[in-house]
Amino acid sequence: MGIALAIGALFGVRAAAGNALVSALVLAMGICILTILLPREARSIGMSAALGCAIGLFCGLWREQPPSPPLPSSLPAPLVATVVSDPSIFSHGAFARIRWNDGDTFRTTAVFLPAAPRVQRGDTIAFTLADADPPLVEPLAIDTLVLVSPAGGADAARNRVRHWLREQLDHHVPGAPGALALGLIVGDDSALTRQQRDNLRAAGLAHITAVSGWNVTLVVTAVAALLGMLGLVGFGWTSVQVAAVGLFVWVVGPDPPVVRAAIMCLAVFAARWLGRPAHSITLLTLTAAAMVCVSPGLLGSASFRLTIAATLALLYATAIRPDTEGWKRGVQIAILTPVFAAVATMPILAAQFGTLSLATIPANIAVAPVVPVAALSSILCIVVTPVPILATTVGALSWYVNDGILRTADFFADIPHLHWEFEPLPADIQAGVLTALVLCGGAFTAEGKAIRRHGGRWSATRPRLAGLGMGTAALVLIAVLLVM
Repeated sequence: MGIALAIGALFGVRAAAGNALVSALVLAMGICILTILLPREARSIGMSAALGCAIGLFCGLWREQPPSPPLPSSLPAPLVATVVSDPSIFSHGAFARIRWNDGDTFRTTAVFLPAAPRVQRGDTIAFTLADADPPLVEPLAIDTLVLVSPAGGADAARNRVRHWLREQLDHHVPGAPGALALGLIVGDDSALTRQQRDNLRAAGLAHITAVSGWNVTLVVTAVAALLGMLGLVGFGWTSVQVAAVGLFVWVVGPDPPVVRAAIMCLAVFAARWLGRPAHSITLLTLTAAAMVCVSPGLLGSASFRLTIAATLALLYATAIRPDTEGWKRGVQIAILTPVFAAVATMPILAAQFGTLSLATIPANIAVAPVVPVAALSSILCIVVTPVPILATTVGALSWYVNDGILRTADFFADIPHLHWEFEPLPADIQAGVLTALVLCGGAFTAEGKAIRRHGGRWSATRPRLAGLGMGTAALVLIAVLLVM
């Protein structure tokens, strides 16, 4: 019932955030009617969805942020701000969030930063806008930028750790392969050239430098292996793994994919402690719902949508024929996981960003077996830094593997007509795409299979009530589309 509860909560939060309260009321009433009409065996699913919708509505209204006051007609120049997020590097500069004073009030705003100078989270900057004439619309474009003072406190310590990691990889894995290695470990691909980032994006491989659940799993596994080698076993030592996950999140930054993975990891630890099985898909949907209830703005986050879709696809891919053993299982996972992840994320990328790469599936199948080798060898290179000969040897392995990934991206990016860019789709069509993905994913969950199974029997034995139920379901679907 957890999946139905989570999906209901997501729609409830979206309804509150979009001020679609009438549609939300229709949605809630429709779910309640369906709950009454459903066969007894499936009623608990409808009740869970209705409860989740009510919880989502409450959280969405409770956590709703008041709209920012309009910007004044004239702004001081230069403006001073603090960078509050890690800049995301793209072809013409960077994207980040800043906290600044417009002369009347403090506000947090998304901005496009120029290519130079490079800034980090916690830095204080002075800037002028490219277009300061009202009305200003986010994200703002910064014209000139000056670093006033570097970050201090915890942000400074974090930046020093990231700088040390970059120095070690620059020394032992020089050039572009080292830049990619840093991206694989902590998600920092800023040292790659514009052309290399564009080629990774065109080949559908840009996601490998985005920190996600795989990185968190790698950290937990590595710490568990180290503890096992030292003979430190038992549930009490799990706290060391939990601390390692927290440290990793602090170093890479609390982006939605990392937070989602960390929460799921902690939930798995809690389930083990309670002696309960941890159902991955239920954990994923409940984690997504909890994050959205706490921060409704995540519903519009591209990284949040992509991490949920990709993780769900990976869970489905690994659930196919789990009885396969040995090398056949490895080949199966190596092929199916990139295919499923690409199919799940391509509609979101096309709808929200106007980009479609047909090279995504073959390119990901080509690099899937070597990405773990690239990441593990890069981490090992850092670990054995005190032993120069070992660091040099492992660094050479990391260099060749990461260089191979970049060459693969170059190869697929150079193939004509595999990558298209167009205008992002309108918001209503994006809502339809997201709704279709949610419904398709939900149809293959345990709850979805139960509804299909009992619904088939119901339509055969009670056709009139089945017709009424289908009409109500259509009404619920229309309400969902209006809510989204």
